[in-house]
Amino acid sequence: MSDIPARSRYTLRDLPLPAKLVVSCFLLAVGLGYVSAMVQLHMKHSGRDGSPMPSPADVIERFSGYKEFDGTFPKSKIEELISGDPHGGFNKANMTPAFFKESDKKYKAVADKPKDDPKRKKLDDEREGERLALVAFIAAPADVRKKAFTDDSFDLPADRKGKAITEDFLVDGTALEDGKVKVQSLLGERCGRCHDNQQAPNFAKFEDLEPLITAPAPQTFDSSGTPLAAAPTPGMSSSGKVWVKSSLKISEEGLTQSTHAHLLSFAVLFALTGFVYTFTTHHGLFRGTLGPVVLVAQVADVCCWWLARLELPYGPVFAQCIMGTGAVVGLGLGLQIVLSLFNMYGVKGKAVLVILFLAAGGGLYVVGEKVAKPWLAEEKARAAEKK
Repeated sequence: MSDIPARSRYTLRDLPLPAKLVVSCFLLAVGLGYVSAMVQLHMKHSGRDGSPMPSPADVIERFSGYKEFDGTFPKSKIEELISGDPHGGFNKANMTPAFFKESDKKYKAVADKPKDDPKRKKLDDEREGERLALVAFIAAPADVRKKAFTDDSFDLPADRKGKAITEDFLVDGTALEDGKVKVQSLLGERCGRCHDNQQAPNFAKFEDLEPLITAPAPQTFDSSGTPLAAAPTPGMSSSGKVWVKSSLKISEEGLTQSTHAHLLSFAVLFALTGFVYTFTTHHGLFRGTLGPVVLVAQVADVCCWWLARLELPYGPVFAQCIMGTGAVVGLGLGLQIVLSLFNMYGVKGKAVLVILFLAAGGGLYVVGEKVAKPWLAEEKARAAEKK
């Protein structure tokens, strides 16, 4: 591509200072927004196991609905809902806070206290004991679950007997060491307060509860997508040859909403950042490549979201491509912002930008050390406890 001499065309350097400041603030705001998008990416698609970004396996599972069999069997609907972040958002994907901050006045009275406060720690231990008692109830054989629900008396497994749990849910006349829990009462208090006759499902009826506490049978496939006749066993190693369907696959509704947001709002942002970059004094080959590449990569990224829904063996391949297209978007956007900013100003302006970037880097370092690292460490600890 031939390049027109820089001074024979209008460039960023020719903008008046007020316009330069507006463009600079816009580029910096887009950069900050993209950093926040990385946090959102962690929230939506990572395994919430302490890793800052989603792994390739996380991306494949979320977009294709498949994961390599690792000895972990599917969970029932209710176990999934009560295995999330106890202090995270309370929504249709995470109802664990129903045992904690969204439960009752007793917990709300200590919710703002430090985690090592004796009153809060005691209550946290008891509420976690309730949650684990329900997990144990869900894991019991079907006939045991039905009898325990009907009698409102569930005999905890040996490894849970004597552990902290709210005394109100111990079967009358029994001690903590006996490990007998009023499981129907527990479900009614923590779940039934919202899910009553007006909001399905009705937790007062075992018939409504049973399908929600019954884990689906794992569907297994070889690498070509052929269903396997034999069910997996806990000791089986996949070695990339055995896939199971996952319930964490993004729904069509959710993917449609994300597609709508990305192809409209992000298209405008990336078109503007690319347009700004094309007015730099860089060689035309660079401007003609880096200018549109972010927008093109974003469209390719969204296409891969949908192509990842294809059946094996194609879906996981397109899901892996999402990692590549996303990296191109991030790297390209960063280059557009930084190169445009530094091309816009002379020596003094560049010096100010260096100071701003150093200050931003220092701020991000502090946030990473004081906020992100402890937060990720907590996630890792919670993930380890659930294994």
